[in-house]
Amino acid sequence: MANDSNEPTAGELQAAELVARLERSLANEPAVVALRSRARGTRVTLCVGVGAIERRIAVSQDAIHALPPAPPLQPWDFCVKGTPRAWQELWEAVPRAGWHDVFALTKRGEMQIEGNLLPFMANLQFFKDLLALPRIGSRA
Repeated sequence: MANDSNEPTAGELQAAELVARLERSLANEPAVVALRSRARGTRVTLCVGVGAIERRIAVSQDAIHALPPAPPLQPWDFCVKGTPRAWQELWEAVPRAGWHDVFALTKRGEMQIEGNLLPFMANLQFFKDLLALPRIGSRA
């Protein structure tokens, strides 16, 4: 949400930069190819929420890519939502204890995982690696 002058807030700017970082990591062809080979026939649409910004990611054995921003209420299979601080900390080169994993962040109250968790849990390491792809110095 913008303030009264319609200028983006510091939190909105941080969230937008983090989403851009996620999108850049998904455009990193070598890293995505390495992950894609581990998708094991999974076909899901994942929602990643950074603050108030949500982006959908299509995952299949053939491709992993960010979908264009869409109007509200677009479908997804499951969603991982977090505060900008949660994503910033998770994507550090070496995250601090308690900030290193989506489950640790949900325990902290900094993230939520919702929707159909079956594909998430069935391919847990794949999705944890996908969500860590923007980590500084990350390799798939």
